[in-house]
Amino acid sequence: MLCVLGSKMELCPCRYGHLDGDPKEVSPVIDQFVECVWQLSEQFPCAFEFNERFLVAIHTHIYSCRYGTFLGNCQKERRDMRLGERTHSVWPELWKERAQYTNPLYRAEQSQSQGVLRPNTTPYCFKMWKGLYNHAEKSTPPRQSPADFLSTVREESQQLEEELANQQEVPPGGTPHHHLGFRQGIQHTSKH
Repeated sequence: MLCVLGSKMELCPCRYGHLDGDPKEVSPVIDQFVECVWQLSEQFPCAFEFNERFLVAIHTHIYSCRYGTFLGNCQKERRDMRLGERTHSVWPELWKERAQYTNPLYRAEQSQSQGVLRPNTTPYCFKMWKGLYNHAEKSTPPRQSPADFLSTVREESQQLEEELANQQEVPPGGTPHHHLGFRQGIQHTSKH
């Protein structure tokens, strides 16, 4: 959305390593926007359908210049430069990998009923975004986020459920055990 409304992407010094024009006009607005979204997601972990990895991927592609999505200062400039015809959009690429960008804490009903997010803006509530700013630091092992931990637990749980379902298939000449409750299944099998 910020790209559509207009952000002076062409003037960002960290993007191209040089300044053309008035240095007072240079501001990493898109960086600030992505950072604000991350700060909100930290205070409201169930309100966003995407996770931190998604925001890091967007930030990476803002500066990679591999896609036309973030080139130009506004939608009009992108149309005038025919970037839609001459470059690829980042969104289909991110969509292909959407499983890794999904927030397991997201609850649509809670997010919609919550209404406008009103973050606590006292300074101690803001965090350093280590996933973005310290991503290259290898001295300490990365801390697993609660969302990543829940994703791992969910995947392991699904694998265990599949294994259990495979083990509960009907034995040759036997009766199926999958319709029995857990305790009943134990009692039933212990009688054999």
